[in-house]
Amino acid sequence: MSIRHALGAAVMVAAALTMTPAFAQKAAAKGAVEAPVDDPIEAPEPEYNPAVEIDLGAFETCMTVYDQWELDDDEKTDTAALETACTEAIKTHTGYERRVALSARAGLRWNNGRKEEAVKDYGTLIYLEPRNIYNYQGRASLYSELKRYDLAHADIMTALKLAPMNAGLHNSMCWMLALEGKELERALTYCNVSVGLTGNTNGFAIDSRGMVYLKMGKYDLALADYERAMSISPRSSHFMYGRGIVLLRLGRTDEGRGLIDRAVAAEPEIAKRYADYGVAP
Repeated sequence: MSIRHALGAAVMVAAALTMTPAFAQKAAAKGAVEAPVDDPIEAPEPEYNPAVEIDLGAFETCMTVYDQWELDDDEKTDTAALETACTEAIKTHTGYERRVALSARAGLRWNNGRKEEAVKDYGTLIYLEPRNIYNYQGRASLYSELKRYDLAHADIMTALKLAPMNAGLHNSMCWMLALEGKELERALTYCNVSVGLTGNTNGFAIDSRGMVYLKMGKYDLALADYERAMSISPRSSHFMYGRGIVLLRLGRTDEGRGLIDRAVAAEPEIAKRYADYGVAP
C-alpha cells in the first residue's frame, strides 16, 4: 500500500473526528463497544493533570504526517520519528488532538506494513467514537488486506447502519467482495448503489464495478466501466492496467499490451497489486 493510500485513509478519519469522549464512554457503558484493555495507551482518555507538561511540539510533528507525500524524499521526516511524536501526542493529549494523533499513527503503521498494530489503533478510535463511519471503513480495509474478510464485512455493515446512503461504504463492500471473488452478484448490487449515489462520476466506484464485471467474465461491460473511469482520471495507472487486461480478454492484444506497459511505466508495482487481486494479463 502506498503512503498516499494509507495516510489518505487517516486523513478521512481525522476530518470526521467529531464525537466527544464522554459520549463514547456512555456508549461503551451501554455495551455499544468493547474497551481495549491490554495497552495503557489505549485507555479511554488520560485524566487532565496540570502538573504534566504537554509536548505541543510532538503533536505538531505528528501532524506533518499528512504533508509527507507532497515532499521530496530528502525533505521527508523519518517515519520512526513521526511515529514517536504521534505516540507522545497520544499519551499527553486528550479529545480531538489525541484522536487525530491516533489516526496519524494508524496511517504510519499501515504504510509500514504493521497492519495488526494499525488495526489496534483503529480499534481505539472506534472505542472513542463508535459512530464515526470512517474508523470502521479504515479498519475494514486493513482486515481485507489481512484476508480477514468476515471482520471486514462486519465493520462495513456496522458503518452502513450508521450511514446507509454513504457511497464510499457501498463501494468498499463492493471492492472487498470483488477481491474475494465470491458473491459477485452481491458485489454488483453494492457497486450499482455506489455508482448511482455518485451520479456515475466517481472513478473509483466505476472501477470497482469494472473489476466485478471482469471477474464475472462480462468483458464488454467491464470495458465500458474502465473506459468511463479513465475518462474521469486519464492518468490513473490503476484504471489503465485494468482496461488493458480487459482488452486482452477481448482479443485486442496490441491495445491491451500498450495500456499495460504504460501503466507499469507509471507505477512499477501495479502488476503485483493486480496479481494480489487475483487478476493477471
